Amino acid sequence: MGIVIYAPYRGRGYGVTALKLMLDHAFRELGVEDGFFQMMITREDYLNGNTENR
Repeated sequence: MGIVIYAPYRGRGYGVTALKLMLDHAFRELGVEDGFFQMMITREDYLNGNTENR
């Protein structure tokens, strides 16, 4: 898992916070099957606000 931060905002600790939030959401909100979970969203879904669990 990784985080890409726009260059002018790098080095300010945003990546660490974003990664912690993603992991927290993944383990608390997403379904787990056979010990694995998957986070996936298309660009179109994101831009249209369709962020429901898949």
